[in-house]
Amino acid sequence: NCYNSDRFLKEAIDSVYAQTYQNWEIIFWDNCSTDNSALIAKNYDERLKYFHVEKTSPLGKARNFALKKASGNYVAFLDCDDLYLPDKLMIQLNLMQSKDAVLSYGSWIKINENGEEINKYLIKETFSNKFEEFIKGYSVNFQTLMIDNNFIKKNKISFDENLSFSPDFNIVLKIAYDSPVLSINKILVKYRV
Repeated sequence: NCYNSDRFLKEAIDSVYAQTYQNWEIIFWDNCSTDNSALIAKNYDERLKYFHVEKTSPLGKARNFALKKASGNYVAFLDCDDLYLPDKLMIQLNLMQSKDAVLSYGSWIKINENGEEINKYLIKETFSNKFEEFIKGYSVNFQTLMIDNNFIKKNKISFDENLSFSPDFNIVLKIAYDSPVLSINKILVKYRV
């Protein structure tokens, strides 16, 4: 989902193109940007599928629109100022497939606007029921999230469009309520603040 995010956008998209796992697509949802975001996004090949809307939608609604366009077996999310590390997709796919997990998340690095490291957040690797743990303290960085797309469609799971804050927390809780969740101790992304 992109709304006037041209400052770091190329760096974010390039981090997907630099993945060691290359069988992916980007669903680029231009949420009515008025800056140079469209020019940047349209400068890539056909693996970046560009969609533009005429009216800005709330985040949950925009993410649902984009989810409907995703054709892959798994979905992952990347905000326009954050970065995937090169092995992010490969690590998650391999681990999710080996454990038959429907949702995973991992460790991450917080960076500043200049890309300098502020802190590391290392997650313990487990595959277990985490619903109560998430209720007590939510530890998932959204950029590290990966979800089985077939599971989403089969169970009609979506982002709550009525939430003005943290629709990602809500979708993770929906999945974690009935399914074990895989947490990965490897650093997968850089999250910019």
